[in-house]
Amino acid sequence: MRSMVRSGTWVAAWLVFGTGCFVGSVDLEGRPCPCASGWRCDEARNVCVRGESDGGTRDGGRDAGVDARPVDASRVDASDASDASSDSSVDGSTEPDAAVDAGTDAGVDAGIDGGIDAGIDAGPPPGLLFAEDFEGGGFVRWDYRDEMMANLTVITNAASAHGGSRYLRARTDMAGGRGALGVALPRTFTSGELWIRVYIRVPAASTFTIGASITAVGTGVAPAYHSMSLQLSGAFVSMYSSPTNLYVEGTEPFARDRWQCLLGHVVINDTTGLFEAWLDGTRSLRRTNTDTRDVNPWAVIELGIPYTDPGQAPTEVHLDDYMIAEAPLACP
Repeated sequence: MRSMVRSGTWVAAWLVFGTGCFVGSVDLEGRPCPCASGWRCDEARNVCVRGESDGGTRDGGRDAGVDARPVDASRVDASDASDASSDSSVDGSTEPDAAVDAGTDAGVDAGIDGGIDAGIDAGPPPGLLFAEDFEGGGFVRWDYRDEMMANLTVITNAASAHGGSRYLRARTDMAGGRGALGVALPRTFTSGELWIRVYIRVPAASTFTIGASITAVGTGVAPAYHSMSLQLSGAFVSMYSSPTNLYVEGTEPFARDRWQCLLGHVVINDTTGLFEAWLDGTRSLRRTNTDTRDVNPWAVIELGIPYTDPGQAPTEVHLDDYMIAEAPLACP
């Protein structure tokens, strides 16, 4: 998917989503615990069976639920072992890329709670559609991984992660590069509300002179590939909707070398639609009575650096504890 970023003269460029397919409800029969509502955990076999949920007790009540959709193993890298060399951490030390034991973790929700609620168990938020905290060490929850002149790496470093011990490092290696993880939502949207929460950390050396998308909701249908995205542009958070070529720049500057909670909210409507975003609890932007619909339903999401303008120099951002839901989310 492509999203739009703006230059100083606000010249636009499309952001294209990768291939995203759509599924209905998830069948958890025989899948490893923990289990979602309507299912219970057979602890003797550690699998889900139909019946009342165990409420996540196997995970101390902190598990935010099952995968939003089944994994297509042909489209994801379950181990993230392709880059076996050491990576530089934000504090200047070197860290090996985190590898996942596909035989142990591939079907297991490795704990999307490893930092989502900052250690306070509130259970899954109402209307949760998808969540990822990268504690599984790889990308098994995602449907695809799109990298062009970019690199996506799960970094293991408990001292520098937002919560738990792992986070996503998204880095472009050349001007105009892109790197994103993508997944289809469990259902498509032509109305209603979507809330997105992600923790971001921007290294001091990273620049966003033109801008870069961080997360986007898209149609995933050719040839439109339209999207709505949260972006870092200049020193501020911004939002963009490609169907109506609407760009809204924020007023709250993002910090450097520390984690911040970025929260986005969209009301989907062709006349009374709404965009708004907060940074660490302070509203940074808001646009009311606008068109937030497309001819195709919103169906897929991406996270990382889905797009940069050809004039945007190589850059880097760290991301952790991602959530998208139909009901309000908050920054703990």
